[in-house]
Amino acid sequence: MSGVMSGVTSGLVDASKLARVPPAVWRALGARLRDLDLAGARQGALRIGRGVPIELRAPVRRRRLRASRDDIATLLRLLCFEDAVPADDVVRALGASITGALLDAEVLARHPKGVAAQLTLTPLDHLLLLGDPLRLGGDAVMAVGTTTIGLCRAAVPSSPVDRVLDVGCGAGAAALCLARNARVAVGVDINPRAALLARVNAAVNAVDNVELRVGDLFAPVAGERFDLIVSQPPFVARPEGAPDATYMHGGARGDELMVRMLRELPAHLAGRAFVFGEWPRTDDRPVTALARDAIGTSELSLWSFEERDASPDEIAAAYAAAEHATFDEAYATSARRRREHFARLGVGAITQALLVVTSEEALAGATTARVPLSSTRLTQLSGARIEARLAADRLLAAGTAALLRARLRISPGVTVGAVWGAPGAPPRYVLEHPTDPLVATTEVNAPTRDLVLALDREPDVRTAMALVAARHRVPREQIVATLLPIVEGALRQGLLSVS
Repeated sequence: MSGVMSGVTSGLVDASKLARVPPAVWRALGARLRDLDLAGARQGALRIGRGVPIELRAPVRRRRLRASRDDIATLLRLLCFEDAVPADDVVRALGASITGALLDAEVLARHPKGVAAQLTLTPLDHLLLLGDPLRLGGDAVMAVGTTTIGLCRAAVPSSPVDRVLDVGCGAGAAALCLARNARVAVGVDINPRAALLARVNAAVNAVDNVELRVGDLFAPVAGERFDLIVSQPPFVARPEGAPDATYMHGGARGDELMVRMLRELPAHLAGRAFVFGEWPRTDDRPVTALARDAIGTSELSLWSFEERDASPDEIAAAYAAAEHATFDEAYATSARRRREHFARLGVGAITQALLVVTSEEALAGATTARVPLSSTRLTQLSGARIEARLAADRLLAAGTAALLRARLRISPGVTVGAVWGAPGAPPRYVLEHPTDPLVATTEVNAPTRDLVLALDREPDVRTAMALVAARHRVPREQIVATLLPIVEGALRQGLLSVS
């Protein structure tokens, strides 16, 4: 047996054997792991070696965990960090029944040092998700990635919905995460192995309101509509000659599958859709234009929440590093191949974006908006912050009269502080949020600061402006003309929110 770490074979677990494991075994496994709080323990283990770059901590972490023979350390090594452990320790940690069933299915494999797991475990909020080691490529199924976590965080609805659809569900992360907010969640994937692992994860997490179907994009749900659709289609460009990976590659450019998914989306959307991906850019057209062309209708509103553009050099290096963490000649070859591929395509930049598409009546046909983030933290967007931006755009689209009647508040977490300038200079103030990627730090003068504070207290914008006009002895009409555009900008920047 061979592998990057001490316990992983070179092939994927046989799907037919995986399918024969009774659901009761998976449920028992999940219950045992939750009893031990393995998710919390994994977070603690990842911090071992703090001060050392995270990608270099593995040897230190492995040594620390091997020094402990308790059940938590055993299962962390076995399921989370691809290390072989003594067979007796596994039986003690999981029990003979679970261990025997997983050995029969080759989820656990005999190893010279004991037993090794052939699937890896990754937590996501309240979930424990099993997936394949991704270095195996081909039909390997990712348990959950950082961008999947961000997609789930952004898409959680503010109130329960009837039907959720996860297109390209992989191991079921988004479908299972959103199932607790829905009557039923449906996950579809073209890879039968993905649907199988999603069923496994549904059992591990005791989630009963999820349906898993196999097929290309929306084909398995033909004629059906959903209140919430989420998708993170494969979006990585595949250079000629590169090994295929179903979970990763979206075509030669990378965006082909995403474009096709957006083209089919309108027929199935009865609420909101959240689509996460990367857009290769060969000209100056913004992502909103590319996505709007793909959607093909102006009846849906579209927001594109975007990080800064990444260069082809950055993307080529990042994906080569994901494939070859040892940074050897294989890494250099992969990075070079990817960079040359982008050059042949004429790609000058790659934009990572979270698209929010809505068919809701109050917004339909009203909005196409690009929302640049104040920092490169797209995965930290919350559903509440996205909802605040949509509400702001809805209000602004209604016109000046509606804005003057509106009740606004300083967005949660935004602070108003003084900026010390030269002696005798007019006072300046800064509005900022230390962590929110939607809030742009803004410097303002005294009247604007006073207006922001008044808006946070008063019942509507008109009343707040009247108070500021009186305080600064300026005609109200002048204050409205001067400060109303600033209020509009503060809403778009996330400094103010609709109450």
